[in-house]
Amino acid sequence: MKKINLIILTIFLAYLVNGCSSPMDVRTPRDTVPINGENYKMPAKISDLLFVEDDSIVKHFNTLESTVSIDTTNKPPRLWLKLVLEDTSNASSLIKRITTRRLDINLDSIDFSRRWNFSGRHTDINWAQLKVERGLNTSNDTIIVSGSEANLSDISFTLDKGIAYASFNASIFDKKVWKEYHDSTYTQYITVTRYDTTFDNNGKMIITIVTEKVPKEITEKIEEEKRMKDSLFLKGKFKLSY
Repeated sequence: MKKINLIILTIFLAYLVNGCSSPMDVRTPRDTVPINGENYKMPAKISDLLFVEDDSIVKHFNTLESTVSIDTTNKPPRLWLKLVLEDTSNASSLIKRITTRRLDINLDSIDFSRRWNFSGRHTDINWAQLKVERGLNTSNDTIIVSGSEANLSDISFTLDKGIAYASFNASIFDKKVWKEYHDSTYTQYITVTRYDTTFDNNGKMIITIVTEKVPKEITEKIEEEKRMKDSLFLKGKFKLSY
C-alpha cells in the first residue's frame, strides 16, 4: 500500500514540474509583439513629463492631447506623436517677460535614430509651435512656429527595452510687451461766461454778459505700451512606454 502511494505521489510531482511555467517564461517589454494593422503601429503612453524654462522655472503643463504610436518592425523603429501641453496657471501673467503658455508637437513616422530639427515650414507634417505669453496683457500673446531664423527647437530619443526617453529643446527670441500708466498734466483754456455790472452817468446800473477764456490745469492718466527684446529657453523630458 505504501509502495502504491509513493508511486502516485511521484507521478503528481512530475505533473506539477512539467505543467507550471518557469518565472523566466514571463513576458517582458522586449517580447512585446506589434499589433497587426497599418504599419504595425503599437500604442504607447507618455509619462514623467518635466519641462523647465530658463534652467530654473518649472512649467506646470496640463496635457490637452497625448497620442503616440510606435512601429518596432522598422529598423530603426518609427514614431507617430501628437502632444499638446498648456500652462493654465496665472502665475506667469504677473511677470513682465515672455514665457511659454502652450506647446504643440506633431511627429509623423520619424525614426528614433537621429535628432529631429524642426524646420518651421507650415507645410511640414513634423512641426512644433509655441504660444508665447508676452507680458501682462494677454492680447499681445503670439504663436511662434519653431524653425525660423531666431526660433529653433529639436527633439531626440533613446531606446531601452520597450521604453523611449525623449528630450526637447527650444530657444525663442521675441519681444515682451506690457503697459505702463502715468499722469500727464497740461494747460487748457476754457470759455467762461459771467455777469458784469456797470453804472452810467446817471447812476443807473447796467448788467452785461462777459465771455472770456481762462487757463485751467488738467491731469489725465496716460496708457503707454512698452516693448523690449526678450528670450526664453525651454527644455523638456518625458518617457514613452510601449
